[in-house]
Amino acid sequence: MLVDLDVPFKTDLNVLKDGTERAAADGVFAARLPGDRALLVADIYGTAAQGWTDEEFSKRVDRKLQGALRRAGVGDDMQWHVAAASMDSVSRDPLRVPFAAYPLHPVACARIIGDLAVFHVVTSGPALTDSVRRAGIEARWVLPPGAGELKPYQIVMEMGARFSLGPVPEAAARTLHRTNLTAEQSLTLQMQRSELDMYLIQLLEQDTWLEGIKYLLSDRQLNTRPWPHYRDEDHVWV
Repeated sequence: MLVDLDVPFKTDLNVLKDGTERAAADGVFAARLPGDRALLVADIYGTAAQGWTDEEFSKRVDRKLQGALRRAGVGDDMQWHVAAASMDSVSRDPLRVPFAAYPLHPVACARIIGDLAVFHVVTSGPALTDSVRRAGIEARWVLPPGAGELKPYQIVMEMGARFSLGPVPEAAARTLHRTNLTAEQSLTLQMQRSELDMYLIQLLEQDTWLEGIKYLLSDRQLNTRPWPHYRDEDHVWV
């Protein structure tokens, strides 16, 4: 179900734009992304220009990514890491925004589409869950450590909200042999791989993402799988 959110669409795609330009010249680019994420970009033309061997390339990627992960506060415990990658994804995930629509230079878009440039966005489940909780949302990371590649409908996180429905009628309370009872309604959103992928691969700003979750959790009539659509989202994609 498409849900129109009264939340403006904001991203950190400017970091990806800088990353594709830097990787085209330097081969590899890595940076901390706001929102418990690290970005890694590798470009085949930039890599070839450096004259690296395969071993040198692997060492460079690992060093830059580890530094970005530390700066992002994600940590180096890889069993909790989850990632989204651009490589070979058009045929695997039709729910993604086409890379041709990304607000990047046309050459960068073409390289990403052809896997001549590849970008990865990495986060840590516990770190991301802590941020969700700090925003006042009940959250639990359910994906076990070391789960490997995520399956299409695999649940990674549960987020919830509770609403007070007022006092329980006295007659019902007597039946339960209790007094002064208050009824409560709870709502749970289960984040599957596709929703986490959207947060990562679209470089959605974390505050925007959290506001979208709060918007969904405030809808007491929500009873099906929502697909959020942010305000002015069409102004971001080319």
